[in-house]
Amino acid sequence: IPAIDAAGQMQGPNQRAETLTDIASQSDLTEPQQLYLVSSVAEMRRNEPVSVQRDTGRMTSADTRRVLVTLLKNPVTTRRTKQLVAETLPSLKLSEDDEQAVTRAMM
Repeated sequence: IPAIDAAGQMQGPNQRAETLTDIASQSDLTEPQQLYLVSSVAEMRRNEPVSVQRDTGRMTSADTRRVLVTLLKNPVTTRRTKQLVAETLPSLKLSEDDEQAVTRAMM
């Protein structure tokens, strides 16, 4: 999905997280787009920077929380998307507070 892929390529982590959060809040977000967003955010969270000079896209725990909570609170978010978030959450290694916030948003 081009908009999500483009956000992942942004150099500034704040700009990346803001763009992904905007996408997560869209009222016309389809289930395939939601699933792709969750998978992409998980991949960006897991990626380790190649070097300090070149950030390859790793997302902070707080940024990951912000995107996922926004998506989970979006009325168009499907049960399948929520299930994927639940399945993916343990592998994201978020801070305890961030993981709890995502878990609360799933309820």
